[in-house]
Amino acid sequence: MSIKDKLMEYDPQTGEGEPYPSHAQQYRTYHGVTAWLTNPFTGKERDARDIGSDPQFVAMKDDGCEKVIKPENDKIVSHISIITHYTAALNACFYELTKMSNIVDDSSGTGNMLFLDAVNKFKDRTMKGIAHTINMELSEIPQALKITNDRSLLQCPCCNSVDVGGAHDTVTCYGCELSIKRPVPLKNAIDAWNTRDGVKLL
Repeated sequence: MSIKDKLMEYDPQTGEGEPYPSHAQQYRTYHGVTAWLTNPFTGKERDARDIGSDPQFVAMKDDGCEKVIKPENDKIVSHISIITHYTAALNACFYELTKMSNIVDDSSGTGNMLFLDAVNKFKDRTMKGIAHTINMELSEIPQALKITNDRSLLQCPCCNSVDVGGAHDTVTCYGCELSIKRPVPLKNAIDAWNTRDGVKLL
């Protein structure tokens, strides 16, 4: 029997036992578009990155675990490592070519002046190339999370929209209709929405 056909032991939204309905697909139909914050088979909190890419836990392995966990932090470390490497290369290149330019500049003769001009052009092209690579890597690093104008809610983990609001016991993204419901007061739903990777960020 596939894990998708087994009955869930925990409520995907609240993490409490005995969810209703207990079958995953029936639960999705009954409750509509809501974020599954808890793994309904293990009772563990889901990673916020997985919630963002698969809000209703459609993709799952037969052991009830996520099929893919997006290694955003690993990507950031990788980009920063490359940027650090190229920044060092840029500094080294600038130092060596500037030193070469100074040596040639102290000499005399038309040939040396032509060589100096060639060195300076090479330095300019090389440094622009390295700087371009650094800028490309910087552009790949995820930007800081955005918040709503009233500074009470983080952007949607699914579509990144800040068109988000809360009422009574539910916080909803009006862009993709993702929602989180918690027992009143509304603050409980807001706290759940603003918690990413198990950390309350706002």
